[in-house]
Amino acid sequence: MVLGNVNNHASARTRERRPVLPINQIHWDVGMKKVKAAGLVIAFALVFLTVGVQPAMANPGTRLDSLYAFVNERYDTVNGGFTLVGSEASRTEATYYAVEILDDLGYLTQRPPVYDWIRVKNFTQNVQWQSGGEDSSRYGGIGPIIAVTPDMTTNYLGIKSWNKLNAITDLPGIANVEELNYTALVFHVNKSQSVDGGFGMNEDSPPDLHSTYMALYIIDSVIGETEWTMDDILLNRTQTIEWILSCREGDAFMLSPASSIPGVTPTAAGLMSLEILNSVTRLGADSQAIRNWILDRQMSEYDGSDSVYGGFEEGTLTNDSNIITTYYALQGLAVINALGEVDAEMAARFIVDCQAANGGWGNVPGLQVGIIENAGMAILSLRMLGDDYSAMIYEEDPNDPTPPMLDWRVLFVAGFIVVAAVIALIALRMD
Repeated sequence: MVLGNVNNHASARTRERRPVLPINQIHWDVGMKKVKAAGLVIAFALVFLTVGVQPAMANPGTRLDSLYAFVNERYDTVNGGFTLVGSEASRTEATYYAVEILDDLGYLTQRPPVYDWIRVKNFTQNVQWQSGGEDSSRYGGIGPIIAVTPDMTTNYLGIKSWNKLNAITDLPGIANVEELNYTALVFHVNKSQSVDGGFGMNEDSPPDLHSTYMALYIIDSVIGETEWTMDDILLNRTQTIEWILSCREGDAFMLSPASSIPGVTPTAAGLMSLEILNSVTRLGADSQAIRNWILDRQMSEYDGSDSVYGGFEEGTLTNDSNIITTYYALQGLAVINALGEVDAEMAARFIVDCQAANGGWGNVPGLQVGIIENAGMAILSLRMLGDDYSAMIYEEDPNDPTPPMLDWRVLFVAGFIVVAAVIALIALRMD
């Protein structure tokens, strides 16, 4: 009876006992868990490789990429213009050079537009002074920003921006932007004309050749929208021409007859002024000597200094080649059909090497901070030299080079994957 009870209890324990797996099945399950763990590690590493390494490969690598990023950072989405470096307000100067750069890069005609050109055009119209009447010294002028006093430079850059933007006709609503008051602008410019025939920076400034060129450009570009002619605006055309010629000193021009040193910039201004007045022929055979004088200002002999080689210096033996002077040298040579005699390759190399580390342009090579004004002059200069040299902005930017093929993060993740794979193999072999 007791024995029977013992057997019954043993039978019950036997029925409750779980089935025992074969030893090879146990090893298989453990091995699969290890392989799955290793697989998860590898998958995680691959995800990290895709997400973590991608930014390094997407860094901009060309001069153009750096320039576009620099200009784009200057765009003022609130007021519609572009800003100078270190400023947050839209400025006429910055807007003009930004428009020139973006036009050269093809963005003015890109559709859909990358920028709100209607807003940019509105900004250019809004900075013209249209209040105060003719008795106001500001009336008609284009200021640097809204409600700030205009001068000849802002008038000149403002009308150049306006003319570029006014050529855009295929955007809905852009024709509704209020027109500039051309008559008022000419009225403002004319206040700066002196009895000698030249123009000053404003009505209280003595005449200088650069302001005279800008004034003549403004008048010439807008009189078609008025009832006037050039002779209606000038006190005396002949007197203006004679004043320009009186700025000559030897084979070049000075900023004014009262100046003492000729330079490339006033020489270019003198040539461009005479061109507007259809009077370049007044130079006669002297135009060849002027041509030679400008060409001699190119720093064509390497003296060990990359900061001057290839650009143009402002005056004789000043050894100060820079972007601004190079820009005006090319403009002056264009007037007398001598651009083809420039060492274009050397000049273009100097120009692109002036790109600064922030994507803008310095006045000379090797600077960390460039400005949009110099960037505009650089792009315009390359355009004058020809398409082959404009294409140099597609070079790799030495200030922002393309990441190496084997980024350190790639190596790190690759090592991580190798270790995970080794662990998986070991786990399998232990099985």
